[in-house]
Amino acid sequence: MVPWQYNLSMANIEERMIEACLEGIRDVAQQAFAGSQRNVPVRTGRLKRSGRVQFTRDGAVIVYSTPYAADVELGHLRRRVTVAPRLLKATTSLSRGKRIQYAGYTYVQGERRPRYFVGRGVDDAMRSLPRIVAGRLSRA
Repeated sequence: MVPWQYNLSMANIEERMIEACLEGIRDVAQQAFAGSQRNVPVRTGRLKRSGRVQFTRDGAVIVYSTPYAADVELGHLRRRVTVAPRLLKATTSLSRGKRIQYAGYTYVQGERRPRYFVGRGVDDAMRSLPRIVAGRLSRA
């Protein structure tokens, strides 16, 4: 009769650690996405609806697929548009952060501060990563 044995090798331990870390990262990505959904500014709801978590082979990616998602997260860049002098008079009373620079007849459009709705969700969720990975390791 052959005695029963369990092979405890580094490869076996490494595989379990990697799997526990990946599961932990995926859990944290779900938490980060939930946090970003709480923080996302809502005007029409299109940006919020476009968000999702994509799981990859080595982790996860949080995606917001509207064309303006990066502008909202990171703030609008200054876009300079030259306007004709006759249009300048018609656009002098603009609101919502738009203004006219008279010297160069330049219209500065849409300056907004960054919202960091994804960044704040990720920062909050990352605090729990060690605890989540340790819990996954204890179950492995």
